[in-house]
Order: sequence, then C-alpha cells, then structure tokens
Amino acid sequence: MVWFMVDDGFTEHPKTLSIPRTARLNAVGLWTMSGIWASRQMTDGRLTNDLVLEKGGRTTHIKALVESGLWHDETSVCMHAATRCPGIPDQRGLVFHDWYEWQRSRAQILNERKRKAAAGKAAAEPRAPAAGTNREAETKHLLRPSFNPQSTSLTHPQTIP
Repeated sequence: MVWFMVDDGFTEHPKTLSIPRTARLNAVGLWTMSGIWASRQMTDGRLTNDLVLEKGGRTTHIKALVESGLWHDETSVCMHAATRCPGIPDQRGLVFHDWYEWQRSRAQILNERKRKAAAGKAAAEPRAPAAGTNREAETKHLLRPSFNPQSTSLTHPQTIP
C-alpha cells in the first residue's frame, strides 16, 4: 500500500496561506486528490494538466498551486536538488514541489515490495529441524486419535502448544 503524506501543519504553511482564500479549499482539495493519485500510480509527483482538469481542477486552482510554490509547471524555477524535487516538467505537465522530501519514490516503493516479498517467501519455506531433535516424531502421536479399549469412543488428539 502506498500513502500520500501530508504534514499536520500544511494548512497553516505560508505557501498554503498564500493561495487566495476564495480558492484555497478547492486548490488544497485538488492538491490532495492529485497527490493521492500520484502516490498510487507511483509517478514521483508528476501530473499532467489534462489529468488535473479531469479530476475536477480548474485552471485558476492550478495557477494558484503553481504560484504558491506547491506545484511546478514548465515556467517554474526550482533551486532544490533532484533528491528533493523531481524538477521542472515539460509543457502541459505539473509536478509536486519537494515530492521526495515528503513522499517515497517509485524506486523506494518497488524495492520495499521486493524486500517484503523475499521475506515472506523465506518465512514460508520449511525449516530444517534443529540438530539432534526430531520434532515430527516427538509430536506425531499427539495428532492421531487413540482408541481407549474401556470406552467405545475415540479420544480426541491433544493440541500442540
């Protein structure tokens, strides 16, 4: 599962507060929905204008997010390193500013999935018994019902702790 992380101080951040109040709620909602989509699709914070418009965004909201510095478009300037920010997008593209500062990259997500799959596979493989023990032989008799000659019923097996 991939998460889109939002800092608990985001709503009071100067970038968020720089969005005009009349557009702020819609712009922040669009930012959040787009971030969730980008996380799930593992785009490293990259979007297209068409996708954002399809999600219900308006050009005024896109412009507000770019002007506030929360998103970059092809006219933006960013001095942050590529380890923090995915960079400036091509024409008709958008990108989350400082995506890698707050979100995991596609490579990190895929590596984590690979690591977890390998760990799960290793855990599912049968393990050899410890040297000098035969656990199967020690417990086999507990799993079979036994017949008590003084009773006409079978005794249920004991559970193994």
